[in-house]
Amino acid sequence: MTDNAVEFDYEDPDAMAKAREKLRAKGFSPGPKARKQKEQKIRSAVDGRTLKVTGRTEQFNFKAREGLKHSVNEAAKAEGITIAEWMERAIEAALKAGGA
Repeated sequence: MTDNAVEFDYEDPDAMAKAREKLRAKGFSPGPKARKQKEQKIRSAVDGRTLKVTGRTEQFNFKAREGLKHSVNEAAKAEGITIAEWMERAIEAALKAGGA
C-alpha cells in the first residue's frame, strides 16, 4: 500500500458518510455550494488583468465626440476583442494609410 492509501470497508452501509465526515474534519467541503464559494475566493484573489499579458505599458486617453465611444464599444464587441485592441488597430490603420 502507498502512504496515501485509505482503509474503506465496503460492507459498512455508513462507510460513505464516515468518509465524508473525515473529509469535513480535514477542511474539505463537498458539494456545489462549497465549490462555488471556493471558486469565488480564487477569483477574488486573481485579478483578470494579471491573466493576460498584453505588453501595453503606455497610457493613451482622449476625449471623443458624443456617440463615438458607444460605436467603438459595439464594433469591438462585434469583432470579439477589447476596446484597447480595436483602438490600436484603428490607429495603426490610420498611420499606415497616412504613410507613417
